Amino acid sequence: MTSLFERNPFHIVRRSFHDPRGKVEPFCHRSLMRKPDYGMLVCIEGEAFHNGVIVDWDKSLFVGDRPDDENCAKNAGIRFEWAHTFFNRAPYVPSKVS
Repeated sequence: MTSLFERNPFHIVRRSFHDPRGKVEPFCHRSLMRKPDYGMLVCIEGEAFHNGVIVDWDKSLFVGDRPDDENCAKNAGIRFEWAHTFFNRAPYVPSKVS
């Protein structure tokens, strides 16, 4: 995602490898860090606070390309925008696997 920007505007970027459908320990379990839960946002807020930054969720924007992203934003009470709209690009349509 950061490669979509000329200059990386982000101070904190995190991802979750947890997936209850997976087979690799310790990541094959349900985690609140995985969307649509918003545990990762809580961790980011804590890290930002530790670094002297207050996250104003009321003025924040969650940009995503999947329904889980939209649901995460909704669950956290954060405004959401689809990535294709934010980046002014055609919507992403996953290819069908035969």
